[in-house]
Amino acid sequence: MIDPQNGAQSIVITQFLNIMLILIFLVTEGHHVLLRQLVASYKVLPIGGDLDAGLFLGIVQSAALIFSAALIVSLPAIVLLFLINMLIGFMTRVAPQMNIFSIGFPLTILAGFMMLFVSLPTMSAAMSGLIQTASGTVRDLILESKALP
Repeated sequence: MIDPQNGAQSIVITQFLNIMLILIFLVTEGHHVLLRQLVASYKVLPIGGDLDAGLFLGIVQSAALIFSAALIVSLPAIVLLFLINMLIGFMTRVAPQMNIFSIGFPLTILAGFMMLFVSLPTMSAAMSGLIQTASGTVRDLILESKALP
């Protein structure tokens, strides 16, 4: 499918997940939290201000939080697809005369859709928890920066 925003091809499932997570972000009022934290960060650390080591460490820890959140969202699908590919590989070894590729690709797609269907309701709770955790982390960083001389 052509993505009109970028003018490039993109996968339909990716577009669907992007839209769903943006809607979850908006429903959980993540945009309000983001704007409040952005204003508070400019009050604490104005443009051209010095970045101390503690604040830099907090920013790096926040990046680790983002990476772990992406892993939490994608890990169930990755594990399921890995197990299905291992099953297909095992079937290929056991019965080499069968055309497993004609069964494997539709099976993988079907399993991906099923995993998406099962994990979509839990994504909203995970996203809401992530927004609260990120908000608390940024708030702690801002409070620590205010305490520094």
